Amino acid sequence: VGRKSRITGSTVCRRVAIKGGAQLSEGVILGDDCFVDSGAVVHPQVKVWPGKTIEAGANVNMSIIWGVRWPGSLFGHQGISGLANIEITPEFALKLGAAYGAFLEKGATVTTSRDAHPASRMFNRAIICGLISVGCNVYDLRVCPAPVARYTIRNAELRGGIHTRISPGDARSALIEFFDPRGINASKTTERRIENLFFREDFRRTSLDEVGVIEFPSRAVEEYSEGFLRAIDPEVVRQANFKVVIDYVFGNASGVLPGLLGRLGCESVAINAYLDSAKGRTAYEDRARGLNQLSNIVTALGANLGVLMDLDAESMVVIDDQGEIISDMRLLVLMVLLVLRSVNNAIVVAPVSAPSVLEKLAAEHRGKIIRTRTDGRSLMQTAQLGESRIHLGGGENGAFLFPHFLPSFDAMFAFTRLLELVAREKQPLSELDRLIPPFFMSEACVDCAPGQKGRVMRGLAEEDGDRPVDHVEGVKISFEQGWVLVVPDPTLPHLRVVVEGGCEEDAQALLTRVTSFIRGLTASPVIDADSEPPRRARSGGARAALDRLVLPEEKAFHFWAPDRYLGVQARSFRDFVDTVLYIDVDSLDFHMDRGDFVNWFECELGNKPLAQKLRILRDRGLRGEEMRVELLKLIR
Repeated sequence: VGRKSRITGSTVCRRVAIKGGAQLSEGVILGDDCFVDSGAVVHPQVKVWPGKTIEAGANVNMSIIWGVRWPGSLFGHQGISGLANIEITPEFALKLGAAYGAFLEKGATVTTSRDAHPASRMFNRAIICGLISVGCNVYDLRVCPAPVARYTIRNAELRGGIHTRISPGDARSALIEFFDPRGINASKTTERRIENLFFREDFRRTSLDEVGVIEFPSRAVEEYSEGFLRAIDPEVVRQANFKVVIDYVFGNASGVLPGLLGRLGCESVAINAYLDSAKGRTAYEDRARGLNQLSNIVTALGANLGVLMDLDAESMVVIDDQGEIISDMRLLVLMVLLVLRSVNNAIVVAPVSAPSVLEKLAAEHRGKIIRTRTDGRSLMQTAQLGESRIHLGGGENGAFLFPHFLPSFDAMFAFTRLLELVAREKQPLSELDRLIPPFFMSEACVDCAPGQKGRVMRGLAEEDGDRPVDHVEGVKISFEQGWVLVVPDPTLPHLRVVVEGGCEEDAQALLTRVTSFIRGLTASPVIDADSEPPRRARSGGARAALDRLVLPEEKAFHFWAPDRYLGVQARSFRDFVDTVLYIDVDSLDFHMDRGDFVNWFECELGNKPLAQKLRILRDRGLRGEEMRVELLKLIR
């Protein structure tokens, strides 16, 4: 049992570890071999079956029976994900719908949509029950591609929406996504507020006459199609007389895209163009075979190009007229090139992990590349803010958005826009693909415990102090032969390493060098402060003394988001720098506004000059990544 934990009237069985700051309320039962991490709160009468893990800062108000882990945060990278009918249950979905409805005002109208899987239908109906119970009205779009649901929210000026589907990365898991009134993924602030309502069960209840209404809009696909055709030049596509092959992978696009291509005069050959969730999962798991089959069909039929859609019509893989597969980063570079050639002074949004050849192409065509974080929400947010000026946003895995139509990923529109761009060029796609300058990239995933992530990030940033370092996301360091990007996973004990080199050998050598350096840092023991030799004292003895100081746990700096504990503490100046490198900017803004940084440096570290500089920084009113950069400059 860790320090500062509180256990009241609870039953704790054998081989249970409870970290510092955890709280167990009356009637809680923890089975054998459970692990409760720092700052977790387990509410009254909750029963936790043996062998479960409760993550740092978690707020547990439901018994954990079948799942393995209760997360510290309800929301992950992309909505809420968990094992279907084990971690995400109908009861869970009902509470989630009620929490979302309680976040909105009474009488607000939202959409619900889903894929064709029976489990998605079950969760969708439970969510609807929760929404109407708190007085929200629902437009249930039923089986519907996510882009159509996003367009409906934006076009009808609704308050938001929820989309339920089987997770693309795990066929056993369900994924529940929340959309804001613009049709893009909900902000982290919105997610936190929904999460707090969910855990507190702070739901309003309506009278009998105020229960929400369920409607089933009949023209959602028609309205999407009309806006779709207005956003492109249909005549250019018709004149090209394209012959295309499309593998729908038994997904939602099969009910929308064939009619649109017919209206554009395209001769299309459809494969797997009906809804079947079981076959769709099998096709996703055996994607390589599906792509090879699609390539053979394209060449056999003499088609201009082919495309493989994902199950929810948000990303795609393209096959050119020679049967070559164009995917991921190469597809991104190709799309950027075509947009730059088609639009004067085009502005393109791309993730920080995309190859540097994009800047070269932009310079040649008088365009501009704006770099964002690698997650889809950052791309959508940037594109939405600049929708009148930004012409394309592209992700890493074949997902594209065109803000003038919809500032969110839409593979159906991206494919049609690709047809329009190729038609304007009046060249085969294979010839256009050859215009791309060569680039060489490699990627790896390195295991790293959460407590060591900050240490590794700081070590990377300081290893080559004279090299340019970019902090858009993680740490991106430029070398003579390329660059390396290291991004810590916010939930899993991993670091993602992406490199680009001048040739394939350079890229592989740089990847090997960086991964070896990271493994060396994670393998080396943490040196005790009393025996550690001073680090390079750039600011004399005071800096060396500050580097050596290690505080007891009760004086450590504990990082919080505005409404919850993040489970991260800094017991030394170096721990603090490590954490600032990667912690969410919402946490930095929260602590800076409250004066927590100033107080900790002044009272616990005894560094009044640095505390005064922090006061001046706070008074400047900086926010987000700009504040992180200035804070790092100051404390370094």
